[in-house]
Amino acid sequence: MPRFIINKLKIDSMPGFPDGMPQTFEFSPRINIIHGANATGKSSLARAISTLFWHRDKNNYRLLSDFSTDEEGSGKISIGYGNVMVNDHPHNLNAADVNQDENIRHLYALSLETMIDKDETDIAEVIMRESNGGYDLNLIVKEEEERLVRNNAGRTEKNEFSEKVKALNEEAEKQKRLQDNSREIETLQQQINDCDLALLRKEHLRN
Repeated sequence: MPRFIINKLKIDSMPGFPDGMPQTFEFSPRINIIHGANATGKSSLARAISTLFWHRDKNNYRLLSDFSTDEEGSGKISIGYGNVMVNDHPHNLNAADVNQDENIRHLYALSLETMIDKDETDIAEVIMRESNGGYDLNLIVKEEEERLVRNNAGRTEKNEFSEKVKALNEEAEKQKRLQDNSREIETLQQQINDCDLALLRKEHLRN
């Protein structure tokens, strides 16, 4: 099976983004870094790319992608209304050629939690620390507590430290609530999008 390289991707509709995303994504052949705030579509983009190669959720997506292969060919993959079409490739590839082995689908997106459960614990901890700005906040709190004890700090300094730790914990709890709300919103958006797609398919069949 040839190696596929995604060069461009346009998302016209998908769960969470019923009207699609305004930009056309362009990718380099090797490493791409996608960054942004919570609930801006990073995970959705990853799911859209996954759908190009594993067609399990194709009924909920409308995508158009330019791709190239290691056989010196390029073409287009389009997904819409449950159909997958491959066009313009010199070797006349079809949807079956693009559809990848379902047994390796779980390797497409390895979460940090999965890495921690495996043999890459050290790597996962580094990634988690760097994603937090390079700081291990729990370690900083512990070291500061040890410094206060070592220097026999006064009550005022200890109280100030306790207030800062309290504020840090409150911010962490706010962040957790935001993440929970974001997941709930994404679920609701997917339900709305499912209804929209059902109406579109009904209208398409009627025409």
